[in-house]
This record gives sequence, C-alpha cells and structure tokens, in this order.
Amino acid sequence: MALQRTVKGVVHYAYESEEEFRTAHPTESIVKNWKEAEENQWCHSDDGKIVQVLKKGYMKGNNTTDGYIRTIIGMFNVKKKTKLHGTIKDSIYRFVKKNSYDSRVKGGMTREKRMFSKYIAMGLDPESAYMKAYPKTTDAEAAKRKSTLLLKSKTVRNQVDKEIENLARFIAENHKTDNFAKWAYEDTIAHVI
Repeated sequence: MALQRTVKGVVHYAYESEEEFRTAHPTESIVKNWKEAEENQWCHSDDGKIVQVLKKGYMKGNNTTDGYIRTIIGMFNVKKKTKLHGTIKDSIYRFVKKNSYDSRVKGGMTREKRMFSKYIAMGLDPESAYMKAYPKTTDAEAAKRKSTLLLKSKTVRNQVDKEIENLARFIAENHKTDNFAKWAYEDTIAHVI
C-alpha cells in the first residue's frame, strides 16, 4: 500500500513497488538512480520504493557544495554512501530523524544531563550549569536556550529532585548536631516528594 503525505496542501505518494506505481501513473518515467533525479521526477529508492523528488538543492559550507533531495520519506544528501530508504519521517525538512528538541527533552539520562542536574541542585543558574556540564559549549546564548530545554524534560527535573534529596541527606548525616541541617533535609524531602 502506498505511503502518503500532504506537503503544502498537495498529497504526495511513495509506492512500495513499480506495479503499484504503474496503476496510478502508467506513463510516467522512473529514474533508476535517485541521485540523478530532478525535481518532480519519480525515482527508485535504495529499498525498492518509488518516490517523487519534491525538491533538489545544494548547500554551501566549508569549501564544498553538497546536493540534497527531499521526498516524502525524508531529506537525503546526494553523496556516494548515502542511502535513500525508510518510511515517512516526522519532518521532511531535516536530515536526521529526530530534531534537537526531541533528543534534549525526550532522550534518556546521559552523563552530561546528570552533571547538569547536580549543578542545578547545588544552586548554579541554568546557563552556568549547562556550560559546566557541557564544557565544549562556548556560546552563552546557546547555553541559555539549551538549559531551558533541559529543564523542560521530566527526566532532568526528576534527576534534579533526586540530587536535592541526596544533598539534603548528606548535609543531615554529616552535621548530626546541627538542627538546621536536619530541618533542611526534612523540609526538602517534604517538598520533593
């Protein structure tokens, strides 16, 4: 059965086989090598589908010009090793399956996210915590944006709560004679749980 996606108000298809394609487009030609196909032409994907090239373009960067094509099953570089395959992606305007937001907010706990959570629990502002947890980050604006995204993640928020609980427990256990430390631990636990 053909895959379909509406792009800018127009329904486009990707067919599973040439037979299926021919029932809808009996006279259309099919370009054998998808890397040579132009906009609006139909071509074979590397996994046997017949897809239409919605856009063909070039990106400039680092003294090179790389070509790309966009189909309903995604956007692909036109390089020797790149394969045109798969099913409909979340976004046909990106090369990767998941965007940065998804990987930051929905991704699992990483070493960097754990360190970020510790720094937040210790009282650092989000921007500074991010820059310490991700030392390769040099742009303060980027750190501010990305730390905001991280703090929206339920996984990170839960980790921050655990880190606060651990810090409060540590203070209470290491300052047994200090009533304030015990109160701080109990008060923190009451708010976290």
